[in-house]
Amino acid sequence: MLIAFSVLSFFAATGAIFHHIRYQQETLANIKTDLQELTTKATKDIDTIVRQAMSEVDNVANNLTNGKIEKAAILNQISTLILKSPNYYGSTICFRPLGYDPSKRLFAPYYHRISGNQEELKFVKLEDDYDYTKSDWYMQPMTNGSGWTGPYWDSAGKTLMITYSSVFYDSNSETGKKTPLGVVTVDISMDNIKKIIEGIDLGASGFGALTSSKGVYMYYPNSEYVVSKKTITEVAKEKNDPDRLVMAEKVTKGEGGFIDHVSTSTHEKSWLVFAPILSTRWSLQNTFLKKDIVINVDKYRHNLIRIVVLVLLFFILILGCIYTYILSSVRNRWIIIFTGSMLVILAIGFIWGIALTYNPADKINGIKISDKATLQSTLANQRNRSEIYHLEPPLFVPTGVYIDALKFSGPNDMFLSGYIWQKYGPDFPKDIAKEFTISQATNVSIQKINSSIQDGDEIIQFHFSAEIRQKLSHRTYPLEEELIELQIIQKDLNHNIVLTPDLDAYKVRSASQLPGIDKAAFISGWNLKNSYYEIRLNDLNSNFGIARSVDKDDFPALYFDVEIQRNFIDAFISNLTPLIIVSVMLFFMLFLMDRIDTAKVFNICIAMFFVIVFSHIDIRGKISAQEIFYLEYFFFITYGLILYVVLNAIGWILQTETWYYQYKSTIYSTLYWPLLLGLTLGVTVITFY
Repeated sequence: MLIAFSVLSFFAATGAIFHHIRYQQETLANIKTDLQELTTKATKDIDTIVRQAMSEVDNVANNLTNGKIEKAAILNQISTLILKSPNYYGSTICFRPLGYDPSKRLFAPYYHRISGNQEELKFVKLEDDYDYTKSDWYMQPMTNGSGWTGPYWDSAGKTLMITYSSVFYDSNSETGKKTPLGVVTVDISMDNIKKIIEGIDLGASGFGALTSSKGVYMYYPNSEYVVSKKTITEVAKEKNDPDRLVMAEKVTKGEGGFIDHVSTSTHEKSWLVFAPILSTRWSLQNTFLKKDIVINVDKYRHNLIRIVVLVLLFFILILGCIYTYILSSVRNRWIIIFTGSMLVILAIGFIWGIALTYNPADKINGIKISDKATLQSTLANQRNRSEIYHLEPPLFVPTGVYIDALKFSGPNDMFLSGYIWQKYGPDFPKDIAKEFTISQATNVSIQKINSSIQDGDEIIQFHFSAEIRQKLSHRTYPLEEELIELQIIQKDLNHNIVLTPDLDAYKVRSASQLPGIDKAAFISGWNLKNSYYEIRLNDLNSNFGIARSVDKDDFPALYFDVEIQRNFIDAFISNLTPLIIVSVMLFFMLFLMDRIDTAKVFNICIAMFFVIVFSHIDIRGKISAQEIFYLEYFFFITYGLILYVVLNAIGWILQTETWYYQYKSTIYSTLYWPLLLGLTLGVTVITFY
């Protein structure tokens, strides 16, 4: 039977491992395919913009060369070119010195869009502002031919620009030789390229980058790389990043690829996906962190715990076969028990690791927002929802959070303090109060500290402090991972105001880098794990006495979430040490039962019982849990062991002659560790499965 069950457990464990590996591989393969498709689509979108710009500018340059555009029509040609696409910011037709008019050294009429207005253009004479012949967008094409330059900072548009310059020529009537007469340009704001890159769904922590054909950064979340014109090779060498060096070599060759990568700064596993933009030989590079892979946390945890249990069962049955057929002796019995006990302890450790990695607390009830793509999708859904239910058009208010202090003020109360800011657009109704409140909070203090206007938006900054009630579950104590929630609601509930995360306010949005949390902030006994925004649809279950202008059934609320994980090592050392010592002492009392006076056994067991009870009461008072938590089962098991020793002592007093109590029988001590560790394993599996 042992052999048969061993074979069955082997096949069951092998099948469970194979099933999980296949599920994991399918998940990863699907993610990789999606990332490659997203990257390819984004390169095509960028390629479409630049190809259109190149084609239209080249066409104007050719017409100028062929004399199809009169000088009097130059201004109209420039304005017409800009209005052909919303991606174009500005354009000029500039001439070489004395090329437009022998009496006029420079000539460069320039039209550009006015910020916030897609149709209105402003006219500028570049020659009055600076000597454009010293600019890269003029010098490089006049020397090397038509091409792209930038990005560079445009003081008029207050944004980074890239410029395509196409050369037009004049011909020598005698020799017929063509010489460059000037350039036609079109400027594209990097904000338009940035929207495409940030619109790629790269998970909560992923990001994109764009480099030129020479590997110079044209876009990167850290704008310092762009401003200082660093190359991907330089950055890779600075960070000692061999994977990016490999990517840099492929990028400069105009190749694409997919590289497994480990960040040299955060040590997080990720993928580097890159693809060329064919028309310009630029390269789009996307970084996707593997921890952002959306998986079924429960399924992963169930699969892995099932594998651990089946593998353990297989090895335990093998030990049983070894003892039964090969090593059947008292000495070898203890060797088998020791080996089996170590295997069970190892299995429990594996389950703890699985529980910490795939914690149910990782699941959130709303939409986690750490990237622009998810944010834009969420805003679009809110607009559509308002149309479907005939509600007011939503008013979006970007809201940011920065927490500089947090601590537990009670068993289920978290004290938070820091800063909250909101951005109100120029179209926000003046009769609506620009105020917010913090939900489920007491002792709330919100003080307005500043208000300013930036790019037409009013930015209001507040300092806040509050004690916020939290839904904490201590069921897995001390292997806990909890979610601290800060819910922000606009005070005016009679209008369809939706608070959204102000993602632009954070340089790094990766949840593991704790955006919105002061680096000096900490919670005693806990580790700060992740922080991110969440939009959750709440059922308010009331119309607050107001006629239906917004939907109170699925009211969008903004949450700022902080994932925290208890420092379980301290908890285990302080709470398990007495239990381990008591368990070992109980075993030795059983082992030496025939040599210890029974009355002493009773006295020692009673003393141990009260020690454990007082320790149990103390930890129960500190946790204040409404249910039995994981570590509490260890106390119950210890109570059972004390009772087990007492019952065996009573058996010795009664001199019961059975197989269990017969002379020199060790069955009760032999069963001790399998009983203890078996119960511990069972409780662990039930708690975390």
